[in-house]
Amino acid sequence: MNNYKINNINDKLKLPFELFSIDVIKSRLEELKKEDNPISNFYKLDKATKKKIRENGYQDNARFFAYIKFLNVNGDKYGLVGGKTNYTSPDLDFSRDYGNSLTSFARKFLSDKDLNWDDTIIIIEHIPTNNKESDNEMALFIECFLQREFNLFDC
Repeated sequence: MNNYKINNINDKLKLPFELFSIDVIKSRLEELKKEDNPISNFYKLDKATKKKIRENGYQDNARFFAYIKFLNVNGDKYGLVGGKTNYTSPDLDFSRDYGNSLTSFARKFLSDKDLNWDDTIIIIEHIPTNNKESDNEMALFIECFLQREFNLFDC
C-alpha cells in the first residue's frame, strides 16, 4: 500500500499510526458502494468550500453526509479526519490556527508534524431516508465506520 506510516504522534503517545492515501481510500469506497450497505455514492471535491458543497451535494431527502478530510505530505494526500455535517451549513474548517489543538487530535497532529490540510474532501452519501433523525443517524453511522476503516481522527 502507498501509505505514510508515522510513529511517535507526540512525546507521550507512541503508537504506530498508518495513514491511507486518497487512492487507497477511493478504491475501498468503490468496493463498498457495490456491497449491500448504506453508502450510495461518493465524490471527491477539490478546493472544498461551503458554497461548492451546497452546489455539488444534495441527493433527495439528504440533510447530512459523511466526509473525509486530507492532509498534504509532499504533494500527496492522506486521509486524516472522518466527520459528519449537513448540506445547508457544512462545518468543515481548514484553518491553520492550531492554537486550540487540545480539542482536536488532527490539528495537534498537523501542528506537531508541521503539516497542512489539503483542501480536498471526499463526500460520502448514504441511501435516502424519510426523516431528519434517520438521515442524521445514517451519516453518523458512516462517519464512525470511516474512522475505523481508514484510521481517521474524529476532529
